[in-house]
Amino acid sequence: MAWILADSLVMGEVSLDGTLRPVKGILPALVAAREAGLTRAVVPHTCATQATLIDGIDVLCASTLMDVYLWARGIAKLPSVHESAAELCASVDTAERIPDFADIAGNSAVKHAAEVAAAGGHHMMMLGPPGAGKSLLAQALPGIMPPLTPGARLEATMVHSSINAEQQPLMVPPFVAPHYSVTQAGLIGGGSGNPRPGAVSLAHRGVLFIDEVSEVPAKVLDCLRQPLESGHIRLMRSQSTYELPARFQLLMAANPCACGAEEPHSCRCSVRQRAKYLSNLTGPLRDRVDIVVLVSAQAGVLLADREESSASIRERVSEARRRAMQRWTQVPEGYKPFETNAEAPGTLLRKHYPATKEAMQIIAHLLRSGTLSQRGVDRTLRLAWTLFDLRCATEGMSGNPSCPDVEEVMRALDLHSEEVLDDE
Repeated sequence: MAWILADSLVMGEVSLDGTLRPVKGILPALVAAREAGLTRAVVPHTCATQATLIDGIDVLCASTLMDVYLWARGIAKLPSVHESAAELCASVDTAERIPDFADIAGNSAVKHAAEVAAAGGHHMMMLGPPGAGKSLLAQALPGIMPPLTPGARLEATMVHSSINAEQQPLMVPPFVAPHYSVTQAGLIGGGSGNPRPGAVSLAHRGVLFIDEVSEVPAKVLDCLRQPLESGHIRLMRSQSTYELPARFQLLMAANPCACGAEEPHSCRCSVRQRAKYLSNLTGPLRDRVDIVVLVSAQAGVLLADREESSASIRERVSEARRRAMQRWTQVPEGYKPFETNAEAPGTLLRKHYPATKEAMQIIAHLLRSGTLSQRGVDRTLRLAWTLFDLRCATEGMSGNPSCPDVEEVMRALDLHSEEVLDDE
C-alpha cells in the first residue's frame, strides 16, 4: 500500500458517507504533481472531464474513499479519467451557447470589424446608442475566434478550475463580462489568503467585454494596463507575490455620448459633458485599442436573406491566424516570437514588415501632415497585416503579394474612428 501511494496524489473532499466530492483547483494540483515527478493521481469521479486535459501523469478516478482504499491495497482497479469522462459527457450538456452572426441583422461594417479583431487579436471599442446590438455582437465574438489549442484550453480551464470544483473543459474562448460597477479586486483578482482570480484572469485566452465603459472609474480601468502589456497580473499578499495568467482580447462598448443620442443633431449634452465623456479612458489604455467602430441602431432593422454564419467566418479567421503565427514565429534576431498581429512591435513592422512602397508613401504623408501620429502608424500597419491575412485566407493566395497594399492600408485607417475616440 505504501509503495503505490509514494508517488501518487490523492485529492478530493470526503463526505460523511464516504463519497468523494469535487474540490477546487484540481487542474493546477495535477500540473504541480506532474512537475514534482509524481507518476499517478486519483481524483473524484466528477472531476474526470477536466482531468482529461492533463498528460504526462496517469490520472485515475474514484467515487468513494473505499474505492481508493481497495485500489491502494491492490484489491481493485480504478478507471482512468478518459473512461469516466465518457460516462459524464453522456449525461452532461457541455455545448457552448454562443449567438451566431447569421442571426444578427445588419451592421455589416461592425461585423467586418469584429472579424478583423478576431483574426488579429486586436482590442476593439464599439460606440452606439442603446439597443443598437453592441452586447449581442460582443457575445458572438468568441464564436468566430479560432478554437482553443490544447495548451490554451488547459491554461484557461485551470483558472476556472480554481473557483469551480466541477468545471468542464473550455472548448471555445471564454467570454467574461463584468458589470460596470466592478471593483479593482473584481477586475484583477484579490481577497484574503490565496487570491481569487479576477475577470482579467477568467478571460485568459478569451474575451473580456466591458459594457458601459464610460461608467467605470478610471482607477479601475487603469488596472488593465499591466495585463494588456504582459499577459499576466501580479498580486501582492503579505510577503508573497502571486502571478496569474491574463492574456485576453479586450472589447469595450459605450454610448456615443452621455445622453445616448445616435445622431449629433439629437444630442442633448452640453459642451462640457461632451468634452468629459470617456475621459476615464486614459492615454495608455486608448493606445491599446486598435479598432473603434460606430454601431447604428437603424443598420439592423431588417434581417438580410442570407447573413454569413459564425462557422464560415471562423474558417477565414482561423486561416488568417495561422498565417500570422507562421510569420511571427520566424521574426528576425533581436525580437521575441509572438502569435498575433496585435502584438507586433512598431519597430519590427516599420523596419522589416512594411506595406508596399505606395502604401508606405501614403502613411508617410499622413504622418508629416499630422493626421497620424507614430502610434497611429504602428496601429495602421498592424491592422493592414490582419486585413492582408484575411484576404489571403479568402482568395487562397500564397506567395504574392507578400505584404499589405494601398487598399488594405486605407481600410485599416477606416477601422479607427479618430473623430470619435481621438488618442493621437
